[in-house]
Amino acid sequence: MVVGLLALSSLTGCDDATSAESGPVQTADTAVDEMTAHGGQICPARLPRSATDDNSVGGGPVAPEAPRLGAPDAAWICRYEPHLGRRTPTDGRVVTFRATGDARPVEAERLPDFAAALAGLETADPDRSCFADLGPRWMLVYALDHDLTGVVMNEYGCGDVRLTDDPFDVAPGDATQPGTVAGILSAPEGFLAALKSAYADGA
Repeated sequence: MVVGLLALSSLTGCDDATSAESGPVQTADTAVDEMTAHGGQICPARLPRSATDDNSVGGGPVAPEAPRLGAPDAAWICRYEPHLGRRTPTDGRVVTFRATGDARPVEAERLPDFAAALAGLETADPDRSCFADLGPRWMLVYALDHDLTGVVMNEYGCGDVRLTDDPFDVAPGDATQPGTVAGILSAPEGFLAALKSAYADGA
């Protein structure tokens, strides 16, 4: 799986010029120490729900542009399973995503490859067709100084990616911090496999 991560690095090089023409590069928000704000926990027990997505399984608009994320100082990976709740007015079901275990640290030697993968995130195709299935979500949480950012990828549908600039309080896809973007992104090839590999190695 390390080979897959190295492949991500080569895939993302051509995206740097495009990103340079967009918004500001992400920097740490030093107003709050998010690494200690929740008793040292890195990932929430459940992902926050979006006010714009009634069942929290993948609705919402695509991102207006690619993000310009900072290179991680440290990173962790968490896995979330879907749980069905009450019915919605449209006869759907409210879905919550609950953590299946503790956050697992990413090995330091993998961080440059994940930084390259983050640089390869792109705006999702608004005309894409996705399977109407359901499965786990994976969240890469990384630290810039003591500021945490979450990158949430669906292991279902189109494999959509969403950002949260506060994993405990901001729903995936609702990020507003400079350098991040709201909406749906698409990941470079091999990103999901890299998340799973790093998660397994962090056990």
